[in-house]
Amino acid sequence: MARSIEISSLIRTTGYRFAAACAVVLFIAPCQHLVFAQCFGGFQFPSSTVVPQDDGSITTISSFSFAGDRARISLLAGRTYRFTSSIATDHITVSTDAASGAQVFGATPVFFTATTSQDHFVHFHTNAACGTQNANRITQMRRDYCQAGTTSCGFADERIVLFSTGTIHNASGEFCDPGGYSDFTHLSTFVSAGMEIPWTLVNEMAFPGGQLVSVSVDWNRNFSFFDNDEIFFDEGDDGNFTFFGSILVPLDVTPGPVRMRVRLGFLTTANVLPCGVNTYGEVEDYTLIVVSPNGIFAGGDGRGDVATSHTSAPISSAIFAGGDGRGDIAAPYLVAPIPSAIFSGGDGRGDIAVPYLIEPIPSAIFSGGDGRGDIAVSYVLPIQLPVEVRAYLEGPYNSSTGLMGDALRTLPDFPLVEPYTTLGYGHSGGGGGETIDATVLVVTGDKAVVDWVLLELRAAGDPSLVVASRSALLLRDGFVVDMDGVSNIGFTLQPGQYHIAILHRNHLGVMRGIASDMSIVASQVDFTNSFTQVFGTEARKSISGSFPAQVLWAGDVTFDGVIKYAGSGNDRDPILSRIGGIVPTNTVVGYHGEDVNLDGTVKYAGASNDRDPILQNIGGVVPTNVRVEQMP
Repeated sequence: MARSIEISSLIRTTGYRFAAACAVVLFIAPCQHLVFAQCFGGFQFPSSTVVPQDDGSITTISSFSFAGDRARISLLAGRTYRFTSSIATDHITVSTDAASGAQVFGATPVFFTATTSQDHFVHFHTNAACGTQNANRITQMRRDYCQAGTTSCGFADERIVLFSTGTIHNASGEFCDPGGYSDFTHLSTFVSAGMEIPWTLVNEMAFPGGQLVSVSVDWNRNFSFFDNDEIFFDEGDDGNFTFFGSILVPLDVTPGPVRMRVRLGFLTTANVLPCGVNTYGEVEDYTLIVVSPNGIFAGGDGRGDVATSHTSAPISSAIFAGGDGRGDIAAPYLVAPIPSAIFSGGDGRGDIAVPYLIEPIPSAIFSGGDGRGDIAVSYVLPIQLPVEVRAYLEGPYNSSTGLMGDALRTLPDFPLVEPYTTLGYGHSGGGGGETIDATVLVVTGDKAVVDWVLLELRAAGDPSLVVASRSALLLRDGFVVDMDGVSNIGFTLQPGQYHIAILHRNHLGVMRGIASDMSIVASQVDFTNSFTQVFGTEARKSISGSFPAQVLWAGDVTFDGVIKYAGSGNDRDPILSRIGGIVPTNTVVGYHGEDVNLDGTVKYAGASNDRDPILQNIGGVVPTNVRVEQMP
């Protein structure tokens, strides 16, 4: 039973419930004071006042901040801001004065709603003990929507396992994102004014009579969900496993993207309001793209298999009308020749048919096809085609645990923007420029991030043609996920057959040998399994051990599709160059392509060095051998 309500009355009748949630809707400081310490930086950097963008785009405070610095930021009253550091464990404090007046503090990201328009100070430290560090970190902020999430998502409690509306069909994985919030704003569907949009939500853990869903849309783009007709509720069915509802698009909405927030909660409507951190449930954000309803003309009601007469509309011309003569009586005709460029006719007779040879006139009008007017032919619009891909990289793979190492994610220079564009890779089909939030790198265990990878969809008829590509994240257990660290990767294409391939910046890529049928149901490819058919010969390396697996060959340091130990353009020399080029026992810590085993350290000699895998993977004996990536 979906319904839209007057938000002013809801706040009056349920306002007392906000106190029980530590006033998280408008002020988050009271909750955070219970956990973290306030810290104040001793050095202002940058020296000038930072003025953030007001449209929600990211403002970089500094690309060279140290832990212990503070920044002066001009904030506007009533705006909610989100502050982050590229170091996922950094501690952030927002204050009204340089060394006092703390308003909110905690681990990155930190949300703060300004109550006055004035300069504030944002302080960055390594931890809640106010630790300092002379190491660069990228500090950023943006105007954002209110903070929302939960403290007990999943486990034996409510969790969103599927949300679907329009072309969005998001099966959001087995686990909740940190804080019970997931940003799926890269997933979108088209709507137009006056439309009623149905939606479906599937809940993992149902409690009869005790759960609600809200869907909120910021139609007027003012970064608030609390205007009239922007929140829709559904009480679910008796089992509360599946919820159905609909959203009514206002008639006066302006075309363009708008934010949609979906929330599953427990017991009361106060627990599913779009803002606040509650105990149970989950929150997910998506994008609706409003388009104009009158840009395309609607067709009429005529049938293509029935001829209908057409009433001519006379065109004014300089041709004179005929006289009153009778057609059955011959009358002499006085020829009055008019000088013209029209050639006179021949000597043919009017009572004998003579074939007429048509002389086609070249034009820019294309001829029609062979379709019939009485048969409807549908046009398939592009939709989100999800893929579930699993792969192991040889460099960090441990056959004793069946997991890959995740040393890279803790490096200060782990990129928050995909690295492949910088390496010269040309994305297709809208890919490229993908970014992650530093909080994605905080996750530990099987689902921790290993590195960035590339996914490609290639044409079924010509696998050498890349139809679309996306940068993605590879987790320790081999699964490839989107920028939130949880969701499957999606490609906006027409359903059909595509070859799926995966590539990495210093491992050889691999492509599935047969095309996959792709639709709204996720296509699954497990490159770790020896039974998965792949293109080419010895496209993967077989690893033995407690957890045997097929892995991508390590050693393509130059990212050119060839592993080469000796000769020009080889993959060995860059390793020596990276450590200084003279002392072979030197090492360099950081995110570098020469780090073949992805342990965070470039090493030319000694145990676990990055040079030996290159020689081993070309055969281990003849240094001039090469191994070529098996791609069409």
